[in-house]
Amino acid sequence: MMEQKAEKTLEAELKLIPGLKVKIDEPLARYTSMKIGGPADYFLEMEGRAALTQALQLLDRCRIAFCILGKGSNVLVSDLGVRGAVLRLGGEFKQIEWREKEGEVLV
Repeated sequence: MMEQKAEKTLEAELKLIPGLKVKIDEPLARYTSMKIGGPADYFLEMEGRAALTQALQLLDRCRIAFCILGKGSNVLVSDLGVRGAVLRLGGEFKQIEWREKEGEVLV
């Protein structure tokens, strides 16, 4: 019972993050070129760095494992799915910008 309450709280907090789409138990077959793959506990699509930063902070605080899914090529996902969160980057992540600042590189 406590676990379900924590999951609902996490879901509610994720949905408050601007620029973040949250899907629960989302079949990953929809996002892979082979059209296979079971559900991700949390499927998060983000449009920008602010949403990514907030989502990662929340997942870390709640100790939820995550992975990043690109375009779904060259990946096989178990029919059992993925425990934790699968992140998909969109929006401002669709282009690459190279900036150097004080010894740091942002790509």
